Amino acid sequence: MQFYDKKETPMSDRSSNKEMEYFFRQDDRLLLLSDFLDKAEKMQVKKGGNIIASCQPVDHLYYLTKGIAHHSILTPQGKERIIHVLIAPSLCAESLFFLGESSDSSEQIVAKTDCTLYRFDRALVDELLTTTLPELNRVIINWLSTLSLNANHQVADDLVKDPRYRVCKFIYKYVLEYGHRLENNRYVFYGKLSHYDISKYIGINRVSVSTVMRNLEVEGLINKTNDKLEILDMDYFEDMCDLPFQCL
Repeated sequence: MQFYDKKETPMSDRSSNKEMEYFFRQDDRLLLLSDFLDKAEKMQVKKGGNIIASCQPVDHLYYLTKGIAHHSILTPQGKERIIHVLIAPSLCAESLFFLGESSDSSEQIVAKTDCTLYRFDRALVDELLTTTLPELNRVIINWLSTLSLNANHQVADDLVKDPRYRVCKFIYKYVLEYGHRLENNRYVFYGKLSHYDISKYIGINRVSVSTVMRNLEVEGLINKTNDKLEILDMDYFEDMCDLPFQCL
């Protein structure tokens, strides 16, 4: 991810769509696909709709240009676990596409906000990779490698039983990757991030997440509203998060 210093703008001066387009820039290198959107199929998926449903064949490369989606699986115990938070610009289901496989019965990608995507068919992707846009190969390799590295770190975090550590690690990664730097070592993420979603991502119950979040607010380390999460003391979170994290 490219990290940008920006001046803080009052929430009332922004529309929600402009917030997403402005702040959620996972990797500007993906924007090189924008020159080829006229050759792809445009999709609009409403909040709560499936981008990739369970058992769906994945024969297109999906490029998310606006919105937020969750790539999740169901555990054998029937609990949903978020494995990737996808924030535009982002690829979707790229591993399944390149492997030529369908999503399995426990796997899906769901729009958490209204989303805009473009579907690139296999022939177009082959043309881009081999002839028209060979530099896309390195971008995709870097993308997949980073996802793999972060998945390894997620597995390592699962071995840590302390809820406070796991919640702090998630907040640190999430705000650092998708957020916005303010003055005085403060960082902010604009958007809805529920305790339930955090619990599904880190694999602990919602009550434990709520307890940790409340304590962090009381201690003056974070400030959370319905549409904003602000880290007030990044040094504390950096000290808590002793494992390295690779940003996209």
